[in-house]
Amino acid sequence: MKRIILIFLSLLVVSCSQEKEIIVDTTDPYIWLEEVEGVDALNWVREQNEITESRYAKSESYTNTYNELLEEYQSNDRIPYVYIMGEEMYNFWRDEKNVRGLWRKTSIESYQTDNPVWETVLDIDELAKIEDQNWVYKGVDCLAPEFNRCLMRLSYGGKDAVVVREFDLANKVFIEDGFNTPESKQYLGWLNENQIMVATDFGEGSMNESGYPREVKVWNRGEPLSEAKTIFEGTYEKIFSFPFSSIRPDGSYFGVLEGPTFFTKVLYLMKDDELIELDLPLRMDVNGTFQGSLILSLDQDWRGYVSGSLVAVNIEDALNQNITNESIELIFTPTEKRFLRSVGIAKDEIYVNVLDNINGKILHFEKVGPSWKESEIRSFGNAALSISSVDEWSDHILINAESFTEPSALYYADESKVFKKIKSLPEKFAPEKYKVEQLYATSADGTQIPFFQVSNSDMEKNSMNPTLLYGYGGFQISQTPSYLGSFARQGLDSGEFMSLQIFVVEENLVQNGISQLLKKIDNVPMMILLL
Repeated sequence: MKRIILIFLSLLVVSCSQEKEIIVDTTDPYIWLEEVEGVDALNWVREQNEITESRYAKSESYTNTYNELLEEYQSNDRIPYVYIMGEEMYNFWRDEKNVRGLWRKTSIESYQTDNPVWETVLDIDELAKIEDQNWVYKGVDCLAPEFNRCLMRLSYGGKDAVVVREFDLANKVFIEDGFNTPESKQYLGWLNENQIMVATDFGEGSMNESGYPREVKVWNRGEPLSEAKTIFEGTYEKIFSFPFSSIRPDGSYFGVLEGPTFFTKVLYLMKDDELIELDLPLRMDVNGTFQGSLILSLDQDWRGYVSGSLVAVNIEDALNQNITNESIELIFTPTEKRFLRSVGIAKDEIYVNVLDNINGKILHFEKVGPSWKESEIRSFGNAALSISSVDEWSDHILINAESFTEPSALYYADESKVFKKIKSLPEKFAPEKYKVEQLYATSADGTQIPFFQVSNSDMEKNSMNPTLLYGYGGFQISQTPSYLGSFARQGLDSGEFMSLQIFVVEENLVQNGISQLLKKIDNVPMMILLL
């Protein structure tokens, strides 16, 4: 039997420039394929499927493979991911019995067992039945640190517009005369138990061109929504105006986050009942606040810090319009091979998820005087990592890890920073049968491109292994390891093909000086890699 080699090639790329004019080729004879529900497009897909099925679907191996994969994809084996509020962990769970879902909770101790004891907080199926509404749960925001009052978002049938209803978590009931708003694309944020900020449809002229709120108001408990006080009013052309609320043990900050475009943001913070526009870069993400500083991810070079950096900006200096070099502290800076993915802010420390040469790492940062001490929490090898949940009122954190040969697993740590595996999906194959290697291809201009090679442990490298090509790219997305599951048995063991997965955008390649990798065949961009 022939052996198979599985190769994943990843390019760490930046997204296409958003400032370039997008030119639509109206002469494209296949433009009709872009109609997602177009009759002609759907018929074309059916025709292509019939060609494949007529050739392969009649064989016994196809039937066996189909049934095996279908069983895996329909499996109820799932990790019940949670978020931490106080001393409890909350989860929203859907299955065949709870189609709309259960909002439920368990203790931190119970969650670490194989069979947690769950307590239902709200049954959305039961709520929909009682109220005769097609409710779809869209999330909840509970007021720290007690977490007894929550603003729950529900939509009719899954629409973007939601209804917001205040929920008493301690008594598990909705508050009839609470902070309840009618259906709209809207965003609310807590100020305190008796005040919230609300951006919703207040009537004619209150929504912008994109259909989002352009006004933010402060709403006092007991008052009608119509009497809420306006604190911010954006222009019709801008994209959004959202309440900003950060309530932490080291201080609380409130304001408005405005989006002039989909890719730029302006932050206003409250000082003495007045909103102050902060002198921050337009291309950035506000991760939150920490010990008197704003934690910003930069998407552009700013004040000597390169795009991709994570910085802390002193809030008082920003409010006083006096940001100096001393006001900014560097937490993380990228390199040619190390990139920021996400940030989790705990009570006394900051966790940063990075890609380091395509390998996932979770870095831990503690503030020591004016500087930040960096350490890696532990090594996970060739794995994709994500910060599943982090608690701003403690230093508890949950991390998810997944690799080619190991299924998703959830790791938990408290203040001790000792991580232990508490949940994992079942293995679909014996991992020792396969070998994972990280190798490098060199482009014509010398650029080193990392890729993963996954193969049977005894595979012979003879340049004769057949290859399946797959490509994707853009939006700052890099291909990271993911569990092979049944593909390992059906693909690697079957001897039928090798898979080469390429993730690239033509414009990114040209901009980054590695256009030699890009060829065009019949005007279709192709990636050429010689191994």
